[in-house]
Amino acid sequence: MIALLDLRQTLDAFAACNDDHDVWASFGWVHASEGDLLAARFWLPADEDAAFDDDGEVPEAVQALGLSACLEPATFADVLDVQKRQRPLSSLQDYAEALAYYAE
Repeated sequence: MIALLDLRQTLDAFAACNDDHDVWASFGWVHASEGDLLAARFWLPADEDAAFDDDGEVPEAVQALGLSACLEPATFADVLDVQKRQRPLSSLQDYAEALAYYAE
């Protein structure tokens, strides 16, 4: 079963990592539903093997949930880190906008 998260839960999962090594050890990729990231659903597969099929594509079961590859975990974490350093009192909306901007 694929456990879907909202943006707050996804941010909390990344915040629980102490460093880049923990990020790489915890997540294979970040998959998200299309559209506004504030309302998006996220999946954080445990490793790259789970994140992609043998052809390097998002697995059909994940696509059926409306998810596609969003960002590499380290990049996702870097965007969060930059946002937090530049604006320590960032709202969830601010993080969603920063992630959307970088993903473009």
